[in-house]
Amino acid sequence: MNNKVEIEGKWYELVPMEKQDDTEPELEQPNAFYGCESVDGVFNFSVLLDDDGKSWKDTQSLTYKPKGGTEEYWDNPDFLNGLVNGATDCIGFLPHTFTEKDTNELLNVLNYAVKMGWL
Repeated sequence: MNNKVEIEGKWYELVPMEKQDDTEPELEQPNAFYGCESVDGVFNFSVLLDDDGKSWKDTQSLTYKPKGGTEEYWDNPDFLNGLVNGATDCIGFLPHTFTEKDTNELLNVLNYAVKMGWL
């Protein structure tokens, strides 16, 4: 067997290639999560799940999507729990544009997350 080839006057040694694996790479499992959303769609709570299907610690988040406003993302579980528990230092961080309805919707979503064991 000839292990060399000449190309434009230069000799090159042929090196056999390793056989390519034709199988498709295995896809990773998608990220799973639990979530809930306020009826008006302004508040969206989610938490990631671990490999056992249980809430993954410190992955809780709440997205605030006001109509015509800037979306905010809150991912501090201590802050979210503080809101549920009525902590004034947490409530003071809520946007000044919050109405009573907004506050009620927010607490409804967070209380549901607590009830489900997600927060």
